[in-house]
Amino acid sequence: MNIQKLKREKGHLYAKAYMTYQDMKSRCSNKGLKYYPRYGGRGIELKISRENFIAWYLEEAKGQLNLTIDRIDNDGHYELGNIQLITQSENTKKAWQQSPKLHQDAVAQNSLKGVAARSRPVWIGDKRYPSLTKAAKALDVSPATIHKYLRKGRMPSGLEAGYI
Repeated sequence: MNIQKLKREKGHLYAKAYMTYQDMKSRCSNKGLKYYPRYGGRGIELKISRENFIAWYLEEAKGQLNLTIDRIDNDGHYELGNIQLITQSENTKKAWQQSPKLHQDAVAQNSLKGVAARSRPVWIGDKRYPSLTKAAKALDVSPATIHKYLRKGRMPSGLEAGYI
């Protein structure tokens, strides 16, 4: 279904409800989807009709477009009594609380990325530094400041810079 046409004919909230339903359906049934193993692959099923879900969604959302679907029991199905609408930040917070290992893995992965970036050689202007940390110390700025400029691809005062 054309989502733009749906928005024009039924409104943005109806279109959001429709897309949310389609996303739930895909997560539970489309084996080619990246997130299938976390939903359908674990036996999570969609046990509510599209019409009933959209009616429920429109009533629960109370006109708010910033809500996401959440299963109250993470091991339960998408069905009335086990779904609720919450904000994205509430959903993210809930995910971290329910899966401390996921949080620990993300922190560890980001720390490793930081270590890799700090230990790679970097050049700023016409000078080569053995690492981001040493460049920051020589220039009397924080490594985060230099990394921010390198990530954006530009340095202040017309200096050229990059990782080697």
